Amino acid sequence: MQLVLGDGAVVVTRGGRGDASSHSLLVRVDDVDAHHARVVEAGATIVSPPTDYPYAERQYTAEDVGGHRWTFSQTVADADPADWGGTLVDEGQIAA
Repeated sequence: MQLVLGDGAVVVTRGGRGDASSHSLLVRVDDVDAHHARVVEAGATIVSPPTDYPYAERQYTAEDVGGHRWTFSQTVADADPADWGGTLVDEGQIAA
């Protein structure tokens, strides 16, 4: 599920049975590195450090005290989904 809020979006996923976590959240931020520095300073558990991905996002994942995983993402370029194996889908193709 993706919830669009103004210029941002929150993406919620559910894992299948046997997955290490049953769900995760993706939150868009303006500056992944600055956000990461703040949460490290606050003592967060980092699951994966800031990393650039071929789909033009820079992301890191943290785990909260309840075991919930949060991925924070920043778009770093305009990438054609075909360049990384993705498919462009328009709103008319998305089932509610």
